Amino acid sequence: MVWGGPGEDCGVVGAAAGTGKTMAENVTNELILEHLKAIQSKLSTMDGRMQNLETDTRSVKGHMASFLQAEVAQDGAIAAIHARLDRIERRLDISD
Repeated sequence: MVWGGPGEDCGVVGAAAGTGKTMAENVTNELILEHLKAIQSKLSTMDGRMQNLETDTRSVKGHMASFLQAEVAQDGAIAAIHARLDRIERRLDISD
């Protein structure tokens, strides 16, 4: 392709050569529609992938919440065991 400067017509080398038309004049509505359909298809695919990622993210967040809840429960159980151990050591007069 040969590009002109600002305000100049662009000459075309290739399919439109010799027709006397610029590249913009050779673009048809069908060609534009074809490209728009391809873009729409890709956007639809991306939308589906995005929804899958959102679902996966929600799932991971749920698992993390369950994990943290279990960790808090374990921390409580360990604290109770330490309290009982301290009480036993005091009763037996055992201390470090």
